[in-house]
Amino acid sequence: MAETKTKKKAKASGGLTTSAAAQKRAEQLTEMQKRFCAALVENNYQKKKAAIAAGAKEKTAQQQASKWLSMVKVRRYVNQLQKEQLQAMCLSEDRVLVELLRVYERAAANGAHASELRALELIGKSMGMFAEKQVILDEPLRDDGFIGAIAGQAGANWAGGGDAVGGSAHAA
Repeated sequence: MAETKTKKKAKASGGLTTSAAAQKRAEQLTEMQKRFCAALVENNYQKKKAAIAAGAKEKTAQQQASKWLSMVKVRRYVNQLQKEQLQAMCLSEDRVLVELLRVYERAAANGAHASELRALELIGKSMGMFAEKQVILDEPLRDDGFIGAIAGQAGANWAGGGDAVGGSAHAA
């Protein structure tokens, strides 16, 4: 009997079974928002298509999808559904890393350097090794004229036929 209820819930939510955490988040959403979230996960994150499947008008579906996705509670529910979908497929972060290591080892053994580097890149990204870094300055950069002088010199050399180093391309 419990299996029948689960199947009914899965059918009502677009084929996805939901955990208690997802059900709690879903209680805060409208029925249309719930359908949108389920359709978004099932339709490969195509916003407009998911909004139409949820019942939005085709003319305004893109705007409606953007509006819903700007809501924290909708994004959290989508993330929860995605997590459950991955768990149902037996995909975890650990399993993905193990598979990437296998790809790396096979690629290295076969001399497939592009695949080897790509696998290493993905492993490094998962470990946070390649996070974007931003330089925060205490004061704004000032142009002291150096860049303008270089640009002017390069422009003069270009127009006069000289090379970028300052010499002439033609011997006198």
